[in-house]
Amino acid sequence: MKWVRTQVDLSNHVRIPKIDVNMNISPDKIVEDYVSNLTKTSLDMSKPLWDLHLLNIKTSQAEATGVFRIHHSMGDGTSLMSLLLACTRQMANPQALPTIPTALKDRKCRQLGFGGCFWNLQKMLWNTLVDIVMFMCTALFLKDTTTPLTGPPGVEFTPRRFVHRTVSLEDMKLIKNHLNATINDVALGVTEAGLSRYLNRKYGELQKKDAGSFENQNYLPKKIRMRSTLLINLRPAGIQDLAKSLKLIKDAVAAKVQN
Repeated sequence: MKWVRTQVDLSNHVRIPKIDVNMNISPDKIVEDYVSNLTKTSLDMSKPLWDLHLLNIKTSQAEATGVFRIHHSMGDGTSLMSLLLACTRQMANPQALPTIPTALKDRKCRQLGFGGCFWNLQKMLWNTLVDIVMFMCTALFLKDTTTPLTGPPGVEFTPRRFVHRTVSLEDMKLIKNHLNATINDVALGVTEAGLSRYLNRKYGELQKKDAGSFENQNYLPKKIRMRSTLLINLRPAGIQDLAKSLKLIKDAVAAKVQN
């Protein structure tokens, strides 16, 4: 296996399907079903490993939807999203790149002084050690409790469904500042609360309880063990450097065409 140069025929990669908008199904559900059906097919290995599906259907959050499907050998999701952002420009200023939130310099360490910073370092090392031990125990003998979320053997080969919700960063910052926590803490808390409420409802349904009691009663079994993965990108977007690289490539191609 090796990389080879190839001519890209956009007609083999850009697809604009005709979608029959059913009034009984919400546009968001149609897009969700379309993306789920994409997981049932694979990319053509004889062509560059990507395709773009343009769905001309108005949803609750967009006038249309573009679905990129790109093989992981071409890049990871975060890097590819940065590349996509580097190809876009602001509506108000067509020459300006999108504004990406940047991390402010942490002044907390300076406020705590040497002793406080040293104590925080010790806590970080201890938490890291505990995480390593828990990871090893999980790999060896600690198993998750069987729950309604537990899939049967072979579930990894079944069609996937991607469900998303857009959350306001300003709302998360408001909660973060009120609790004196971090964005990561807020994201983890929201995820844990969502999973707990979902499982509580599912266990209530198994016990044939009234739907109105799910909010007030706890049907979760004791000593339940379950882990989920929460991915948070901590790397800088770096779209400025990517935009410069793209401009250099564009200029080089233009010069080659002129020659």
